[in-house]
Amino acid sequence: MLAFAWVGYVGSDDHSYARGALGSLNRFPYVGEDHWTLRHTVVIPVAVSLAIFGMREISLGLPSALLFLVILGLNYRYLERFLSPRFALLASTLMATTPLFVVQATFPQDVIAQLFAVSLSFWLFYSATQCERPGWLMFAAGVATAFGWLTLETTAGLVLFYGFLFLIGFGVFRRYYWVMALGFVLVVGIEVGYFTAMTGDPFYRYRIDLFHDVVDRIGDATAAIKFGMTLNLEGNLTVNPFLEPFVTLLVNQEFGLLFWAYIPAAAWAWRTKKISMEDQRLLRLLIGFGLVWMAFVSLNASVLYVVPRYYAPFSWTAVIIVAYWLSQFLFVRWPRLALVAGIGLLAMNLLCVYLDNKNPLFAERALVEYVSRHPGIVYTDPMTMARARLLLEFRGSRNRVSGDLPAPDAVFYSNMKNIERCRRNGDKCKWSWKQYVPKDSWFELARVESDRKITGILLRLFSLDTTISREIFDRLDNPNPGGTFYLTSR
Repeated sequence: MLAFAWVGYVGSDDHSYARGALGSLNRFPYVGEDHWTLRHTVVIPVAVSLAIFGMREISLGLPSALLFLVILGLNYRYLERFLSPRFALLASTLMATTPLFVVQATFPQDVIAQLFAVSLSFWLFYSATQCERPGWLMFAAGVATAFGWLTLETTAGLVLFYGFLFLIGFGVFRRYYWVMALGFVLVVGIEVGYFTAMTGDPFYRYRIDLFHDVVDRIGDATAAIKFGMTLNLEGNLTVNPFLEPFVTLLVNQEFGLLFWAYIPAAAWAWRTKKISMEDQRLLRLLIGFGLVWMAFVSLNASVLYVVPRYYAPFSWTAVIIVAYWLSQFLFVRWPRLALVAGIGLLAMNLLCVYLDNKNPLFAERALVEYVSRHPGIVYTDPMTMARARLLLEFRGSRNRVSGDLPAPDAVFYSNMKNIERCRRNGDKCKWSWKQYVPKDSWFELARVESDRKITGILLRLFSLDTTISREIFDRLDNPNPGGTFYLTSR
């Protein structure tokens, strides 16, 4: 499944994680300079992978892939313990094929590291509620929560959930929640001490990490409408910003049909009286945590965009709830319907993984290949240059590509996808996209195009391509338009 979903490198946030990893290897002890390189749980495993497997692209994705396998094993173990082996297998299968998880597990990203920490913390906490001496388990749950926090501050959603459970006195005596808080503070305090020693600023991370972006959901929606775009800059449908979280969970390919099934599954799991008290207690805990997380991310409109990966822990709880509903409700009442529903969920997961753009750097990779086979300097736009930089370094060709305006009689590589992205970003784009649009007097040397997807071919064959927006059809047909090499005029 990982091979089917493999991405490797996208030249976005993962570029910064790779830079942080190289910094850790070359300038130890290393202090990150932006909010990406401060995420030790992502940066350090990538650094170890590069040290062991060498400076190559596959080394970047291996840590996430291996950790995802650990997540599957961890959740199988606890679901088998608290529910049943058959259910654990079903839930793990759905988890292993969920597009958001399996695709994000194939390149450096914070999703898998955070999901591991959050799910581990939850299971340690729930285990603590089942034993007579919960102290060490609560402490360990706090430590796991802290690693989630150091990965991504949206882990505050879990802290908020634990705070609510503390107020109602759920599961254990309240004094044990303070033990969990101690584990959290200890790990976070170690990092604060490290940054104090290295920079003199105990709040170094938070001065950089919190509010590092100017988030304007309404402004971005307005801009998307202005340009007549069906999809906004985050890749979600352009809708009312207040509806965007709900629409995203229901229609984005990262989730398949998961949340369509989650709605009836959660309603049944919360209200049913036909399962054991312990099962319902666990399911309600998962539902409560998932909804708190979803609300926390969705309502923080001044800090967070609606990015599908921010909903990974909510999706994790949803997978378990849906799997339980399939096995304990649908299968009991309507076995054939349950079989059809289960196969449908898995099939849609596989289709969505297929439809995901697993080679977003197609044009940049074509540039790297061209440079490795031809002499001289190639000019391109700054965004293409930035996204291709690390791959060029791995090939030893870093100085063979320039993001400056092309000289006369030079080779220029046009990547209209990035030029269009700059145009849509408006003032956020730091270079003038108009200066990098090919001129009519330039001579075309070569054109590179990616293969079309079967979905696009079928839609066009049956004349269905005109019934959907061009943006959506391009995603279903050919999300990577490639690029063109030109010889500039004098």
